[in-house]
Amino acid sequence: MTNIAIIPARGGSKRIPLKNIKDFLGEPIIQRVLKEIHSSDIFDQIIVSTDDEVIRQVVENMKFVDIHNRPSSLSDDFTGTQAVIQSVCNELNLGDQDNICCIYPTAALIKAETLHESLLNFTNSDADFLFSAKRFEHPVQRGFCINDKSKLTFVEETHISKRTQDLTEMYFDAGYFYWGSGIAWKEARSIISPANEVHIYGALESYDIDERGDWTIVEKLARILG
Repeated sequence: MTNIAIIPARGGSKRIPLKNIKDFLGEPIIQRVLKEIHSSDIFDQIIVSTDDEVIRQVVENMKFVDIHNRPSSLSDDFTGTQAVIQSVCNELNLGDQDNICCIYPTAALIKAETLHESLLNFTNSDADFLFSAKRFEHPVQRGFCINDKSKLTFVEETHISKRTQDLTEMYFDAGYFYWGSGIAWKEARSIISPANEVHIYGALESYDIDERGDWTIVEKLARILG
């Protein structure tokens, strides 16, 4: 049994061009993430799966990284991450019992100790997957939508008048990392499932970068957290 990290790094980001290699506090963000993964000293192999020549050039000099050539059929805007990891597992003939961790190349706040802790929790469980999650800061039960006529539609109108402390805490996929067995990835088993395990991040311990403004926020958090 081995521990393998797979970093899916496609080149075609639309909202933030060249997102996976954009400068983050003086270095390409993917390099920052790869260095932290390597420093955890728990991985027998670290693989970057990419379709992009520029990304390949950025990481190929990192001697601890292997590069997987992501096929063009899995490089469009609609292919999910799970299909990419499945492809790497099958093409590289990774073991069914291997512990395989998918880590996003923009997970700039990821820490080696988190990878240690989450691996231990995963291997001590019977789950197919362990994934990172965060708590919604405000109860989603009191949320609402606004249509093009500025009319409100409540998610759960019966909860609008309730106190926040009386509502059940809700969580969401943090989009940082996913541990899974080789066979679970190959068979594309469900990741977000009641049968699986969760690593819960604190409010400022992780932050998903989707928009340009998120980049500035994460850089500030990185400076604070060290």
